[in-house]
Amino acid sequence: MIMSDRPAIYVIGGTCGTGKSTVAEQISRKLQESNPRIEFIEGDLLHPAGNIAKMTHGIPLTDDDRWSWLEKVADASFEKSKEAGSCIVTCSSLKKSYRDFIRNKHPQARFQFFILYGDKSEILNRVNHRASHFMKADMVDSQFNDLQLPADDEQDSFVINVTDQSVNQEVDEILAKINCRYYTID
Repeated sequence: MIMSDRPAIYVIGGTCGTGKSTVAEQISRKLQESNPRIEFIEGDLLHPAGNIAKMTHGIPLTDDDRWSWLEKVADASFEKSKEAGSCIVTCSSLKKSYRDFIRNKHPQARFQFFILYGDKSEILNRVNHRASHFMKADMVDSQFNDLQLPADDEQDSFVINVTDQSVNQEVDEILAKINCRYYTID
């Protein structure tokens, strides 16, 4: 078996409050041990100002609000992955159509989605106790309403339970899946 030579993009998704940034930063550090050029992109920083203003005021984003942001996420992560061979990016990727859009934007890359998922009451508790983030607790319902967990037809997408695991356990689970995927048989 040989590893595919297509650049790999690892998308850490899920609703607000699941710990996407924390998990992605730790995965990035672990992967940088073998490839220091791998970069982590915080997807929230790619949102246009209008999206952030809406979310700050508790107004849920529509699909129309998200398409340009998803395009930026796909483009930025693809560019970084071409430079280093892989990249880590956070992006809620709540709906299958969003994941499909990202995948189809750059079919020459290998996207792998890790959707962090937790019990809604746990996520609300987390969001209520964090400071200095534009996404507040009043947005949790809209995110759960939009959430479509990956089905069997998304073989490159995984659900990671954040309710019953520590961050280290989540990172280990994701790294195990990263290390066993995208091999081809000669």
